[in-house]
Amino acid sequence: MQTKRLFIAAELPDALIENIHLVVKTQWPVAYKGIKWIPLDQYHLTLKFLGDTPIDLIPAIRKICEKSVKPGLSFPIEISGFGVFPDQNHPTVLWAGIQPAHALIDFQKSLDKSLNQINIPQEKRPFKPHLTLARIKDFFPKQKLPQLLSPLQNGSQVLQLSTFIQKITLFESQLSKQGPVYQALWTQLIQ
Repeated sequence: MQTKRLFIAAELPDALIENIHLVVKTQWPVAYKGIKWIPLDQYHLTLKFLGDTPIDLIPAIRKICEKSVKPGLSFPIEISGFGVFPDQNHPTVLWAGIQPAHALIDFQKSLDKSLNQINIPQEKRPFKPHLTLARIKDFFPKQKLPQLLSPLQNGSQVLQLSTFIQKITLFESQLSKQGPVYQALWTQLIQ
């Protein structure tokens, strides 16, 4: 069975991404070995990670996405502060936090439930909207963690941005040694 690695994401306005990038460069001006910064053209808000998905399901996934994105749908979001997953003692992901509107949370839950009707399992973990800024590799020197994580303490003061999500996209993620390459399979503007 042939599969593609898929996810559904909300894309953000270019101006917002540039503003986030300026804040990130200010907070982390030093290059660290073991940190892989996400390219700006790959910033997105993942709504549903589908993983390796049979290609014969792609038309049904697109149909569900098309039905879910209704005219007049609007998702205001606020980007506020920084954090890490899973925790500050063992960080693997550096992120910018997103305070979503109830409409976005409801949309994500509805999308997840609709995809379950075509045997795509619902997410068991609660939806934690965020923008991945960097991946922290295993070989990152542990003695540098306090320096790397210090901007997290005042992140909510330095990163306060608001916007509306402009489009929802079904992406294919092709993994390579240089990092993932995203290809849009379907996109719907929502404003």
